[in-house]
Amino acid sequence: MGRALTCLLVLCALVGCAVAGLPFQRAAVPTADPTPAAAIIPPADTIEPSTLTASFSDVRGHAGYWRIARGRDGVWWFLSPRNNTEFLNGVTTVQPALRSCDLLGTGYLSGDWDRQTDTASLSNWAQKTAGRVMACGFKNLGAWCNTALHQCHVPMTRDLNVSRWVPEDVPLLGSLWQKAAERAIREQVVPLRENHELIGYYIDNELNWDAMPDAAESYFRITTSLIRKYDPNHLILGCRYRGWVPAEVPRAARNYTDAQSLNYYAADGLLDSKIFSTITQQSRQPLIISEYSFHALDGRSGNANRSHFPGQVRSQAARAAGYRLMTQRLAQVPYVIGADWFQWMDEPPAGRVGDGEDANVGVVDTHDQPYQQLVEAVRQTTPLLNTLHAGSRSNRNQLVWRTPPQGAHSPTALADTTQELLSN
Repeated sequence: MGRALTCLLVLCALVGCAVAGLPFQRAAVPTADPTPAAAIIPPADTIEPSTLTASFSDVRGHAGYWRIARGRDGVWWFLSPRNNTEFLNGVTTVQPALRSCDLLGTGYLSGDWDRQTDTASLSNWAQKTAGRVMACGFKNLGAWCNTALHQCHVPMTRDLNVSRWVPEDVPLLGSLWQKAAERAIREQVVPLRENHELIGYYIDNELNWDAMPDAAESYFRITTSLIRKYDPNHLILGCRYRGWVPAEVPRAARNYTDAQSLNYYAADGLLDSKIFSTITQQSRQPLIISEYSFHALDGRSGNANRSHFPGQVRSQAARAAGYRLMTQRLAQVPYVIGADWFQWMDEPPAGRVGDGEDANVGVVDTHDQPYQQLVEAVRQTTPLLNTLHAGSRSNRNQLVWRTPPQGAHSPTALADTTQELLSN
């Protein structure tokens, strides 16, 4: 969804912002889930196995880092630094805090954080919280996550949000725009250039492509050349389209990005074949669902969804069912290689700073307590995904696709075609 000012606040992770003394309400009870040490992955093995060329018809990226590969059977995969094929399922917005637009209202404050913004405090928070996220069953961290998590040796994407570094009055793609874009890219990617667990970069988020489809080729050429100038090692994962995109845009990205990305919400958990196939056919690249989720009105944080966030279902049980159904459906599409749940925490019930978005989208509530049904759904689903994806080329499951096709952000995309969501 559109992030506006909120994105900048979240991305700052409240570091360097006026965090101390803000009226967050911290939970008095400890975190319900055990907090194991963060999962530490051994250093990457950069030796190229002799069978790699025989196994894949197309490999994108550099050995020793995360790559993308298409099997001889036509199924696309993420390829880990240790050359394991993965369908990734992650979670976005893992942060120590999320502010409410009501200064006297309840925001989110992690029980793992001591409210100090020094490096040691954030490092301690990151280690504890990364362990909790992995213990929930997720394979990776998605967009909007705190940069302190890069030290935890867990697979993670980075959202660059290049356009938000450019002043609004600067002409699109002109010399001043390019100068600001270069600064945005240089400052963010140089520190991560040799990080072997960084999956790759999202260039931007939910740009209004209706207003500038003719500028797409120049946009992708300029931004990707700058990213590769300062970091030649990592994947470029597109720019997170909002629900759909004009066909000219993924076609323009064809020679520049490594994958396409789409933020896609649908309360029935079904996929739109026209949207998905247009993006992948025009780009000739695999697709990542960079955001999806379900929310209800019975969450413990008290979210009323006054912002009309899409993906609303009837209950917490339906949210868990939605995770199982939609994630497994995505894994059954041979050109989809991953999906990131939005987001780690519920939004503040009065709305988050910046745009007032107030949905029960979290794996944990605003008191940092887990929604156990959703956690169990993630844990049970994750072990199934690679097997489902491996068989996706021969899958003919019509329950994956919505008939007739319907826009993912349409308010009429209600949970009326999936019995499991209806019954909860």
